[in-house]
Amino acid sequence: MKRTIFLTGLMTLVIFGTMAQVTPQGAPGVAVPQGRDSRALTFPYASQGTYNPVEANQVPQNIQSSFGTDYTGVTGARWEYNNDVYRSSFMQDGKNRSVLYGQDGRVIETRTGTTVNDLPSSVRNALEGKNATSPYEIKVGQNTYYSTQVDGKEVYYDSNGSAVNIPQQPK
Repeated sequence: MKRTIFLTGLMTLVIFGTMAQVTPQGAPGVAVPQGRDSRALTFPYASQGTYNPVEANQVPQNIQSSFGTDYTGVTGARWEYNNDVYRSSFMQDGKNRSVLYGQDGRVIETRTGTTVNDLPSSVRNALEGKNATSPYEIKVGQNTYYSTQVDGKEVYYDSNGSAVNIPQQPK
């Protein structure tokens, strides 16, 4: 009898301990600074760190609302979480896309898969003779960049075709 009571108590502690690990923002087991302004985050965030899958119902309501407004009619979006950022990956208009939202619901970065032929001519000229694969158009604030894999390394270009270091998100 004592053993049964002890085991029941232990299981109760385990269950409540597990439930307590879910943060108010909905990301399991991850503490997130409250009120963090997404403008302080650096670009490119999409390729940094390890993202953990989360269910759509674990994404904060303000982010779900922004996504629903920005991407009306999109279904099948996958959600992931990393520190301060929620990332949604989805297909729209036949293109692979991702969008990153900060805790405040503001869009940090968008990425749209494209082809080398669809890149601006200035970027195509810069890539001439290089083995470029996996091109993306990246928007951060009012700025547009282009990334591609060249010999296994991700490289970035501005709209003038100039190679750029990883730019900082505008503040």
